[in-house]
Amino acid sequence: MQDLLIFHRTFMAFFWIAFFLVLLFIIIGFVQRAIRWVRNTASPRLSTEAVVAAKRTQFRGRRSSRLHSHSVSDHWVTFEFPSGDSLELLVDLSDYEALQEGDKGMLSLQGTKYLDFKRS
Repeated sequence: MQDLLIFHRTFMAFFWIAFFLVLLFIIIGFVQRAIRWVRNTASPRLSTEAVVAAKRTQFRGRRSSRLHSHSVSDHWVTFEFPSGDSLELLVDLSDYEALQEGDKGMLSLQGTKYLDFKRS
């Protein structure tokens, strides 16, 4: 009986530690997104000449139900500026498909948020 009580207490301690760690990671994720949103919103809107240097897709997993299954992915585009600096920005699928490596034009952004790219 004593062993069962020790096992139960140990299990419950690990359960609550794991629960609070998962909850902490979720809260940290929300706080990081909120901070990024506030910084981007407070940043001025900028437009600058840029070249599409590279594109990549990052797959984050699959979601499925009984009727449908689809993958979840992020689309990133690297822009290179005349100074030689580059910046990788998250873009939506329609912009990702429209942009081609080597495209030159005016990049509009606000902080680290992609707004638009107009080819010249």
